[in-house]
Amino acid sequence: MIIGEIKSPNEGPKSSSWRQSQNSDIAVFKTIRAEIKKKEQNGEVSKKIGGYEIIILGQIPDYKKKSGRHLFY
Repeated sequence: MIIGEIKSPNEGPKSSSWRQSQNSDIAVFKTIRAEIKKKEQNGEVSKKIGGYEIIILGQIPDYKKKSGRHLFY
């Protein structure tokens, strides 16, 4: 499976925007953002890795829920 999205260079995994909850986020995504931000602040994970965790654990399931289609089988 391939999921693609064009991002500005300013929206890389280290960007603070990934750590800010958005009004359109489902509850799980908001929680993921907060948990990863806390792990980063505690030195448990780097911001680069944390950003990818937010994308994989938060954004992809968020897209799936909002799409109304089953993306994973």
